[in-house]
Amino acid sequence: MPRSRTLAAAALTGVAALAMTATPAAAAAPAGITWWNSGAPNGCAGHGGALCAYKDAFFGGRVAYFVYSNPRWSQTSNSWIDDQSSSWYNNGTGTSLTSVIIYQDVNYNTNTLHVCIDKGWGISHYPELSDKVSSNQWVNGPC
Repeated sequence: MPRSRTLAAAALTGVAALAMTATPAAAAAPAGITWWNSGAPNGCAGHGGALCAYKDAFFGGRVAYFVYSNPRWSQTSNSWIDDQSSSWYNNGTGTSLTSVIIYQDVNYNTNTLHVCIDKGWGISHYPELSDKVSSNQWVNGPC
């Protein structure tokens, strides 16, 4: 293989590896997501260990907090946010159950749109899932 092709292939491999590690939760997620990794956004900083679900994109509006897995947001004290959230931040603090999966449908339905968010990461904008999330599930380890 000519040297220029070898270097180009190595460079592309390095770029792909960087892209995969820059946003670990984004690797398996569909395009169109705006990821956040700059600390807990306004309204979430004082709620360690919680998934913070915001009414509006870019962490705006009212905030709901979920500490446990919830198969139906409509049956929680935060029922007002069911199918109404537009941005999410994982403010988890533990060493287990550190990542959280948010689902478009109830009962952790993997046949519908869902995305995993690692501890310390958030999604500030994702039009495909905006106003559609109905459940969350905490999972062990990184996404």
